[in-house]
Amino acid sequence: METLPAHPIGLPLEPPVPTPFPLRPPSAAHLRRRTTQTLAVARRRLAPLAIQRARGKTFEPADVARPLRKAFSDLGATYVKLGQLVASAPSVFGTEVSTEFRSLLDDGRPVRFERVRHEIERAMGRSLHAVFAEFDPEPVGKASMAVVHRAVLPNGDPVAVKVLRPGIERKVAADLQLMRWLIPRIASRIAGAQAQMIPPMLDGLRNQLCEEMDLRNEARIMTHFNQLLDEVDLPTIAIPRVHEDLTSRRVLVMEWLDGAPIDDLGTIETFGVDPIPLVTDIVKAFFLTSLRYGIFHGDVHAGNLMLLRDGRIGVLDWGIVGRLDHDNLEHFRAIIRAALGDEAAWGIVTDRIIEQIGPLIRHRLGVTDEQLPGLIRSVLEPLFTKPFGEVRLSTLLLGPEELTSVGGPGSSLAGAGGATPDLPGMDPTRFDRNMMLLAKQLLYFERYGQMYLRELSLLSDRAFFEALVNDPAAT
Repeated sequence: METLPAHPIGLPLEPPVPTPFPLRPPSAAHLRRRTTQTLAVARRRLAPLAIQRARGKTFEPADVARPLRKAFSDLGATYVKLGQLVASAPSVFGTEVSTEFRSLLDDGRPVRFERVRHEIERAMGRSLHAVFAEFDPEPVGKASMAVVHRAVLPNGDPVAVKVLRPGIERKVAADLQLMRWLIPRIASRIAGAQAQMIPPMLDGLRNQLCEEMDLRNEARIMTHFNQLLDEVDLPTIAIPRVHEDLTSRRVLVMEWLDGAPIDDLGTIETFGVDPIPLVTDIVKAFFLTSLRYGIFHGDVHAGNLMLLRDGRIGVLDWGIVGRLDHDNLEHFRAIIRAALGDEAAWGIVTDRIIEQIGPLIRHRLGVTDEQLPGLIRSVLEPLFTKPFGEVRLSTLLLGPEELTSVGGPGSSLAGAGGATPDLPGMDPTRFDRNMMLLAKQLLYFERYGQMYLRELSLLSDRAFFEALVNDPAAT
């Protein structure tokens, strides 16, 4: 059996606990302005559908999905972040809507350099040129919550400087308040959507955004994972080192990693580096931290995974981190043990899935209670044993739509999102943001696996995974 990297002596098993930013309620004036902006976007994107609906036309979920995704993109920040959760929640919003939202890009508008300079100088109490020998006024990254610029320290070290967008706190506060009224009403008009799941989803989104609005949380988790890398000997993985003396709530200064996004095949080819073992290592590293410690990078899209010119793979943007509680961690481990052939683990896995979404599966597929365990196993087992080129890891989301896609009794119910008027409801108390984040990452890994590891299965290094799920450090 393969020997796993030992748990680092002296490194706490628990990662640093994030300190959420205490978001204040929006002022009446700001809420009015944001309401006006939101309604203007809604009218522009959704009014044509509303007019046709008033004339008696009925719509499939796919007809609503595209204009809704465009509206979220127009509104930016909070809506983009919610859209990313929509993309990983087919059981809540239906397959068509979730699939459309997977194309939603977290690409914000530029911020004028004068405002970026002001934010940095206010945070550091010094002029920009007293801190940096060079500072590129053109951003290298423009996400919904922050912008990133390249700079050079006086000692010649290149760094990345991440700056929260000016006024982001007010915008998020107003958006979250508006969403409490708006999003359930939108969801109630989408066939197959589970509108009762919206309030807990918005609660999870609020927690996530409040953590992201204090960049010191990101700095602490990056330092923690760098300590882990120093101890467990994973030399192919790189996480930027933080310059703690220059970092504050609104500004994060970190090591610059030079490379290309993992899906930029043309540029990567010029590096002369074989990406296959690097992608294999990043998949194994993800499962190492999630299965051993219950913690994982919560946004591994291609822009955050960089193939570096020095032959390593860099993992960027640690603003979103998933944390599995004890029950979810044990369920995740049970799935891996089951896929490795543990018959007792299959019972644990199927019982939990049936408890969570059994009524939905029975309704949509017309199967009996006796058929459910075998159906679930027939969907899950191949994901771990067949090559990436032949499977869809996204099935691990395990919404009823994914089970429907395998065919079987009642599979014709999949039309229009599988919705019928008597569709059983999901229990909102079972919503778990971190399990949705985990599912979201599996969507990304499916893509990378199909790009680089088409001939390999997820558990191709069987000894590694056997050692991992039986690791005493993980209990």
